[in-house]
Amino acid sequence: MSDSGNRLWFAGLEVTGPVELTNRDEVRLRRLVRSRRTLVGAAFLGGPTAVAVLGLAIAVSARALRRDLGDTAEAAFSAALVVGVLFTLFAVVPVSLLVARDAWRQYRVAVRARRAGSLYRCRGAIADIVVDRKTWERIVDSGLLRGAEIEIDVFDDSGLLWRINGVEADRWIELPRGITTSTPEYAAIASRWTRPVETPTGVIDFNRRGLSDSEVAELRGSAPNVGTLRGTLIAAVNLLALANAADVLRGDGAALQTILAIVIAVWADVELASLVNMRRRIDADAHEGWVAIVRSAAQDHDIPRPGAIVEYLPKTGLEWTIDGLPAPWRRIATRRAAVSGS
Repeated sequence: MSDSGNRLWFAGLEVTGPVELTNRDEVRLRRLVRSRRTLVGAAFLGGPTAVAVLGLAIAVSARALRRDLGDTAEAAFSAALVVGVLFTLFAVVPVSLLVARDAWRQYRVAVRARRAGSLYRCRGAIADIVVDRKTWERIVDSGLLRGAEIEIDVFDDSGLLWRINGVEADRWIELPRGITTSTPEYAAIASRWTRPVETPTGVIDFNRRGLSDSEVAELRGSAPNVGTLRGTLIAAVNLLALANAADVLRGDGAALQTILAIVIAVWADVELASLVNMRRRIDADAHEGWVAIVRSAAQDHDIPRPGAIVEYLPKTGLEWTIDGLPAPWRRIATRRAAVSGS
């Protein structure tokens, strides 16, 4: 499916067209929204309920112990009290909050799916699916995969998987969404004119072509963005580490706390440097405005299709297309801005 030269993908599979919602779909959506709303309420009430039950149990236990054993029960009761409080604060309440967070996110996804009602169908080879390991295991565990091809129905806004090969998915699975621009027609012509070129690793069939304006726009949009929130957090972590180090130098700070703060700050700075470096290299590729075309050797197993025509970005070394198909990372990439048509 294309819109002004754009192509829409879910889990690496291209959208072939919209699907009308049936009455059964509407009923199932309503039930899904109600079930997630109930789960959100139960999860949010779980933590406070656990605290209330613990408090009641402590009050009842204290009264019983003091009546039956008197002052000799103070030590045992104090130990049990500490264990109960720690278990509630560090086990029951955190688990309750995590469940509530996941339930709330799923509730919002279900609400968006019901309001939008935009269900799309994707078809393709199972080998072309691009998801993380956990999502792939959920798809496999559904038991709905048949043969080498797959057909899926997905809600556009949320990426919620609705059907696999025409059968309703009974597991909660959210698929990554991507938008790519169409590969220009001259790319196929350029791929047929590769010539042998000597490289340090051997002879390769090589050519190059210019990126279209829409491809350059897509590439620039895929560059990672540090963001205000992340930048603020990294700055705060560094300031905290410096403050702790200054306290230690004055003889007032705790060495262990300072070491921990410095380790966290270094980790955050390395992550920031990695993002900035990738953004710089992608911007350089966009400025160059071309890709290298390489015909891989039949025995080359480092790419998904040995013997394929692969286009590479020169600065990042990222694959751009494989046999004319957008590289896997492009088909699930999150963009900061819409891709402009050519």
